[in-house]
Amino acid sequence: MRGYCVVEMIFDEKDNPIDYRCLDVNPVFERQTGIKDARGRLMREIAPDHEQHWFDIYGRIALTGVTLRFENPAAALNRYYEVCAFPGRDSRTSARRYCFQ
Repeated sequence: MRGYCVVEMIFDEKDNPIDYRCLDVNPVFERQTGIKDARGRLMREIAPDHEQHWFDIYGRIALTGVTLRFENPAAALNRYYEVCAFPGRDSRTSARRYCFQ
């Protein structure tokens, strides 16, 4: 089973991604990330030092509707992830990501 998190992107007035809210997660996501009780919380609240590249990538997916598979460090969480992220139903604000380790 793969970890997943459905997020709601939050943009500033110039469409720059500034945060995301975790709408739904599964237990595998919690084990892979070490994040407990993520549902409903903002990522900047969970990990204030979370790298901007995560927000930029998920924001681009939400705005363009293009699926992306990538690998990146998450130093603030002391992890490294291989991710497949794709737009949700409302591609303007949501993205679904699957994490592979």
